[in-house]
Amino acid sequence: MKTLKNSIIIILHFIYLAWILYILSNAGTLTTEKLIIHFIGMALFGAFLIRGTAFIVKRDYQASMRRK
Repeated sequence: MKTLKNSIIIILHFIYLAWILYILSNAGTLTTEKLIIHFIGMALFGAFLIRGTAFIVKRDYQASMRRK
């Protein structure tokens, strides 16, 4: 189960990285409005990704400490 969680987290990070690379490579062709929307979306996705990963790791750590 832990491997599945880690795999999902890694996949989400790769999706996030691909999105960042897409925006950086196409920033000159996008309108300012679309670019701002993308940057806001990336900021929110990054924040939720960091918060979600921290929550999962903390929960797994606490569960392993209770088992000991």
